[in-house]
Amino acid sequence: MIPRSILRNRAFTIIELLTAMVILSIIMLAVVTVIGESSAIWRRASNKIESFQASRAAFETLTRNLSQATLNTYYDYDDPNSPTFYVRRSELAFVLGPAGKAGLPGTSGTGQAVFFQAPASVYDETSSTKSPYRELPDLLNTCGYFVQFDRDVITPDHVKSSSDSYRYRLMQLVVPTEQNTIYDIVNPKSPVPTDFSWFDSFVGDALPIADNVVALFLLPKDPEIASDDPAAGAITGDYTYNSREGFPASKGTPQAIFSHQLPPIILVTMIAISEQSANLIESGSSEPNEIAGALAGKFLNSANYSSDLESVREALNSATPPIDYRIFTSAIPMRESKWTKD
Repeated sequence: MIPRSILRNRAFTIIELLTAMVILSIIMLAVVTVIGESSAIWRRASNKIESFQASRAAFETLTRNLSQATLNTYYDYDDPNSPTFYVRRSELAFVLGPAGKAGLPGTSGTGQAVFFQAPASVYDETSSTKSPYRELPDLLNTCGYFVQFDRDVITPDHVKSSSDSYRYRLMQLVVPTEQNTIYDIVNPKSPVPTDFSWFDSFVGDALPIADNVVALFLLPKDPEIASDDPAAGAITGDYTYNSREGFPASKGTPQAIFSHQLPPIILVTMIAISEQSANLIESGSSEPNEIAGALAGKFLNSANYSSDLESVREALNSATPPIDYRIFTSAIPMRESKWTKD
């Protein structure tokens, strides 16, 4: 039989129990902290992926449709009644210019708006009768993209509430084939460059394809000029391009290089921010100063493309708190371009 004194010596003292509990508490606290931090990191990563997933998909849609733009350029007499020389012509059009200015839609300062024709094969599905074009491939549509700061246009006005946040959004316009008015021009041989009725009357039908896209920049480029500078070979110095401009005044006057032809390559740059950052800088119906300030005066001169992009990065990184953003960039070859410098 074991003496009671020995049994008493085998039991834990209150000091030992307290020490063990403290150590166990420290271990549990460390485990909970690690789990909490891991969960927070996972949530942030998941939120970032979800935030930019729509932007990435929208960028792919934009670049895919843009690469299919067409003009169907051909050569014709300068004057069919009294011909003296040949010129390039096209009944279609390609317009690129500053958003919110010069008759183009969008929010000023957010980059460029672009409108063109492409075989998107979109027909009118709102009619009660079946569209006669639905079985035809490669239907021609007027397409367009621009950034707009506004409330969600999908939500009807009579159900809008204070919870409908103002956001920068990438807008997409696709005019059904039945409504395409690109051929409805007074003089098809000499269309007015500033006549934007072929897309302007449909801008109200444009729909957002991605929220929190704060800027869209498009720069036409000449592929023959190779350089480490992504903007090298810019065809225009101010990010504008109108295929209906530049008709020669006489036989000895060369036709403008962009007249009635597509640029061979377009450098597309899109900037998107996360929903979390959008919530933090939200300022009602006014554009957030952090975004408007970062973009102010940028991307007006193509020679400053790289420095402008770096300046925007610095502005977004130095904001308080720093703005979570992504920059999507790609040089898009224009498949239907028959580029010539003659």
